[in-house]
Amino acid sequence: MKNAIIGITGNVSKGKSKDAWENGISRTDSSTFFSDIILEIGVPIILPIGFEQVVKDYVTMIDKLILTGGQHISPRFYGEKRSIKSDDYNEDRDIFESRLLMEMLKQNKPVLAICRGAQLVNVVSGRTLNQLISNHWQEEIPSQAHQSIRLSKNSVLFPIYGDSSQINSLHIQSTKELAPELEAITWDHKD
Repeated sequence: MKNAIIGITGNVSKGKSKDAWENGISRTDSSTFFSDIILEIGVPIILPIGFEQVVKDYVTMIDKLILTGGQHISPRFYGEKRSIKSDDYNEDRDIFESRLLMEMLKQNKPVLAICRGAQLVNVVSGRTLNQLISNHWQEEIPSQAHQSIRLSKNSVLFPIYGDSSQINSLHIQSTKELAPELEAITWDHKD
């Protein structure tokens, strides 16, 4: 059996100067996913932002997609105006990943959407986000969990994690209105 080709969305964003962050720019190549993917499921390939003309070719080439975390999704993509002061947006990424996701769905290929990626799935499905949720931004090291979540017993994650787990939380947006074709499988313990 051949190794699966896993497309991973890349990113370049403005950021805080900490640890792996240099000169206020974070080059996010999702290398944190590489070792697990290589060991468990296949060959990872970074899909650079902005090459919309090759979205169909990317999706034809890959077997699965990981939509990674990152900046806030621009409210204009869900019919709202910005209600917070932030420069942590990348509309080129919003457009590119939206088209990538739509093509994955068209070609009936699996997508793992993490954090921002899950929010993007909801937006592409025609729903909205909360632009600002308080007390979710984590100043600690991103690889360390600090927030508790509950998991649905019907979730594919339940056999792995049980009814609760710890996660990191590097976002200020959340799902406001869940698309009917989507199912919530994890929640903040406070919800």
